[in-house]
Amino acid sequence: MESQKIKDIEELQKIAKKIRKGIIEEVYSSQSGHPGGSLSIADILTVLYFYEMNINPENPKDENRDRLVLSKGHCSPALYATLANRGFFDVEELKSFRNINGKLQGHPDMKNIPGVDMTTGSLGQGLSDANGMAIAGKLDNKDYRVYCILGDGEIEEGQIWEAAMASNKYKLDNLCVIVDNNNLQIDGTIEEVMSSYPIDEKFKSFGFQIINIDGNDIEEIIKALKKYKPESILILGTSDGMVEKIAANLGLPEISEITYISDVATQEEMETARRIRVTEGKHVIPVPTFEIKKDFSGYLLDPLQIFKTKGKGQQPYISEKSIIRPTFSYMGNFTISDTVFRQILEYLASKTPGIYKIQKIRVDNFGEGAKLYMEVTVVYGFNLIDGIKQFKIKAKKEIEKLTAMNVEEFEVVVKNVYVPQRGE
Repeated sequence: MESQKIKDIEELQKIAKKIRKGIIEEVYSSQSGHPGGSLSIADILTVLYFYEMNINPENPKDENRDRLVLSKGHCSPALYATLANRGFFDVEELKSFRNINGKLQGHPDMKNIPGVDMTTGSLGQGLSDANGMAIAGKLDNKDYRVYCILGDGEIEEGQIWEAAMASNKYKLDNLCVIVDNNNLQIDGTIEEVMSSYPIDEKFKSFGFQIINIDGNDIEEIIKALKKYKPESILILGTSDGMVEKIAANLGLPEISEITYISDVATQEEMETARRIRVTEGKHVIPVPTFEIKKDFSGYLLDPLQIFKTKGKGQQPYISEKSIIRPTFSYMGNFTISDTVFRQILEYLASKTPGIYKIQKIRVDNFGEGAKLYMEVTVVYGFNLIDGIKQFKIKAKKEIEKLTAMNVEEFEVVVKNVYVPQRGE
C-alpha cells in the first residue's frame, strides 16, 4: 500500500485536475448532480487517497485499511472520480453516473462500488458512522484511521453534534473530521439559511483539536494532516519494561526502535546527570533537547513540582517529585488539578511583600489552557499598578514553567487594603 503513495506536490496537483475533470464529465453525462460541493473537495480527496491513506485498490475490503466516510454523500461525483483515478474501477465508468443500469448512483453505495466504505446521503449521519468505525478499530486493536468529510450546511443537523459528543467521550484520536466550509448550500449561503459559524469554535468546545486551512491548497492539507498524525512519538523511560507499559497504556503500535542513554551520551554526561540527581534532586536525561510548541500541552520537560506544607499555619514550600504520567485525555490535552494552580498562586503571593493575603482564587478550564481569577488584600502603600502587573507576569511565567499548561487569562482584583498596626 505504501509504494503507491505520491509525495510530489506537482503530481498531486495534476491528479486533482483529473478528478475535477471527472466530476464535470459525470455531471454532464447525467445532466444532473452536485458539481459545486464535489469540486470543493477535489484537493482534499486527492491528498487523502494518493498521499495519506493506507489503502489498496486490489484489496478494497482489507480490514487494516484506512476508512473514509463522505457524509455529504450527494457529492459522490468527487468520490467516484477519485476512486476511478486511484484504480478501484475504470475511469470510463464515470460516464455512467446516475444511469439506471450503472453502479455509480447519486449517492455512494458500499455494497456495489469498490472503495466506498460507507453508504451515505442522508445528511447528518456520517460522523456517527465514522465514530462506529473508529471505536471498532480500538476494540479490535487495529491501527487504521477513519476520515470523515462533512458539509458546512450539513452540520446544521443536530445529529452531528450528538456524534461530536460521542467522539470526545470515547477519545477517538484515530478519527479525523474534515468540514468542507465552502459557505454554500442548496438554498443559499450558510449565513442566509442557518449559520453554523463559528464552526471551528463549536467543534473546539466539543473537545476537538482544530486546524483551519485553505482546503484547495494541497501543501496546506498535507501540513495539517502531518500535524494531526505525527510520524513518530518519543517515549522516555528508565527501563524497557516501563517504556513498553507506557506504549501499551497509550494504545500505541509496537515499538519500532529503542535507543539507550549509552548510545547517545558520553560517560562524562551520564556521570553529570547522576551527580545532579543526587545533589539537586532532579532527573536529567542526557540526550539532545528539542522544542515543544507552546500550543501543545502534554509533555513535561522538567520534573513535576509539588507543594507541601510543614503544618497548620506554616507557609507552603516547593518539593520535587519525578513521575511517569502518560496522557490519556482527548487529542493530547494535558490536565492538572485546579489545586496545583491555587497552591502555586498562594506560594508566590506569600513571597510578594505587598500582598497581605489572598481572599479568593477561581480556576476555569479555558480550552487551550487555564483562566485564573484572584481577589487579594494588599498592604497600605503598595504600588498597585506596577506591583500587581509584576505579580501577574511572574505568576504566569511560574505556572507555565511548573505545570507545562498555558495561562490564557489572568485577572487580579484588589478587594481590601491592610493597614499595619504600629510596631508591626
